[in-house]
Parts: sequence; C-alpha cells; structure tokens
Amino acid sequence: MDPATRRQLEAQLARRDGEVARRQRIPAAFLPGEDDDGDIDLTAQPRRRRHAYDEDPDDVMDEDIMDEELSLEALQDVKAASLTDWV
Repeated sequence: MDPATRRQLEAQLARRDGEVARRQRIPAAFLPGEDDDGDIDLTAQPRRRRHAYDEDPDDVMDEDIMDEELSLEALQDVKAASLTDWV
C-alpha cells in the first residue's frame, strides 16, 4: 500500500469514527487518535455544576423534633403503658 492510499484510508476511517462518536455521544477523549500522549483539551468540555436545591439541608437539621406537634393519627400510634411513661 502506497503512502497516498494509506492517508486516504486513514482520513476515511477518521471521518467514520467521528460520525460514530457523534451518534453515540462518546467524548473524543475515549477514541483512539493520532496524539495518544495523554494531552486532552479540557477547555472544550462544558462546565459542570452541582444542583442548588430549594432547601438547605442544614436548616432542616436545626429544628428541634420535640417542638413539633403531633397529629391525632400520630398520637394513636404512640406505644406506652401510661401517659407518664410516654412523656
């Protein structure tokens, strides 16, 4: 195989690999390429952020569970021999 034919086939295979990667949404970092020396351009990747939720988890833990009022159903579920034992 002469060098011109090889370059043509390499270009065709590179186009095919690029099309497959676009279809499968595989980042280019996982495809074999010409520069396998480990240099990956991280600036092309989208910035990742954590989700900010409506409630702060620390705010929920600050509340005292003993200050909470019990519903009638919850009072019926209380298991104690007497009222003084339950309190």
